[in-house]
Amino acid sequence: MSEGATIASAPIGISCASVTTAAAATLAPLPRPAATLQLHRSEVRLLVIPDTAPARTGWHRRAAAAVALLLSAGLVGFAAAPPALAATTGTADVTITGGGADFYFANVPAMFIGQVSPVERSLGWPTGTVRVISNEPGNPTDETELFFQGEGGLFSSWAYPTEVGVRQVTVEYSGDATFAPKTQVLDYRVPPGPLTKTTLTASSTGPVAVGQTVTFTSNTTDDEGRTLEAGGATGRVSFFDNGVLFGDQIEVTSGTVPGKTLYATKSRTFTSAGVHTITALFEPGYTFYYESTSAPVVITVTGTPTPKPTATATPKPTATPKPTATPAPPATPAAVGGSFTVTPRGTVKAGATVRATAEIHARATGSAVTGSVQFYDGKFKVGKPVALVKGQASVKYTNLTAGQHVLKAKYLGTGAFVAAFTRNVTVTVRK
Repeated sequence: MSEGATIASAPIGISCASVTTAAAATLAPLPRPAATLQLHRSEVRLLVIPDTAPARTGWHRRAAAAVALLLSAGLVGFAAAPPALAATTGTADVTITGGGADFYFANVPAMFIGQVSPVERSLGWPTGTVRVISNEPGNPTDETELFFQGEGGLFSSWAYPTEVGVRQVTVEYSGDATFAPKTQVLDYRVPPGPLTKTTLTASSTGPVAVGQTVTFTSNTTDDEGRTLEAGGATGRVSFFDNGVLFGDQIEVTSGTVPGKTLYATKSRTFTSAGVHTITALFEPGYTFYYESTSAPVVITVTGTPTPKPTATATPKPTATPKPTATPAPPATPAAVGGSFTVTPRGTVKAGATVRATAEIHARATGSAVTGSVQFYDGKFKVGKPVALVKGQASVKYTNLTAGQHVLKAKYLGTGAFVAAFTRNVTVTVRK
């Protein structure tokens, strides 16, 4: 790896383009009321969007465009002032549809977009506010005003899942002078991740003879051993023998057998005696997940290879020139991997402190490296290089000005490891 190479890691942020594409491609169609529907019939529905669903049409395209507009304007994530409501609310019914538009995990805010629509279209678009209450400890709540973008009744909000699996939120529409309020408990699913754990097994664990073939199988889960889902169930595995890559990378395969839920296999025929330390490195297909290296599997190879037959004829001896000393080639610095995370992520208020942490490890073994890290805000250095402690270094960004800041770090390298940049994480600062 040359200086300036990119470390394979997982940023926490998500771009406006990726949010818009995912949302526009996957939101479920908005149900249209039949002419015979009564005014007090209602439905509240909130969908978590899978990133692999086929393209759709309808209001969700306009809603996705609206979300992109909100993101570009830096408006998502905080509530607008609610409008002045009538002294009493109306009785007309609405439907509420929506979906997740952020790539999220447990303890990571999940952005939702949606629309409040009238059952009776002739009544116009609802106004007012929507509250999304996460059914989690402390019941964190986000409130936002409905807005118009091609169609009316659109909203964007946040949910705050704390665990993997099916979670719940309570959605409350305030109502207005025409439409009645509505409250509904909704389910959504939080996938495992983003941290991963890779294990490695061998078809033979005892001493093997020279010339014997051993098959190695890696398996990757999240850091708590749960099966990865959807975008997390993609990636490649590299196998190393004493830190040296052997063979090509292997695409992972999903399975249902314990120990083979997201796996790759590789065989190796040992041609020399000695101790061979085998490791497997998982590199996720989605940058939202983190790479992981397995614990080593040690294979002891015994015996000597069968010697090749030699010619019986004895060549006529010739003068042997005096050997000259050959300088040893310089050792090639090894590649590194790592991650770069910031807290808080996404959008922050002006004056907030953002903490960034760089983690650097040997790509072949996963062990922490030594050296220093230089942190950046765009192309500008932030402070002096920070020494790695157990493979990690942190810095606090203070006094960030309003606008977007592209944060990253550069591992400065050592004689044993190459220098490399982490991936970028973008933080938006609003006034």
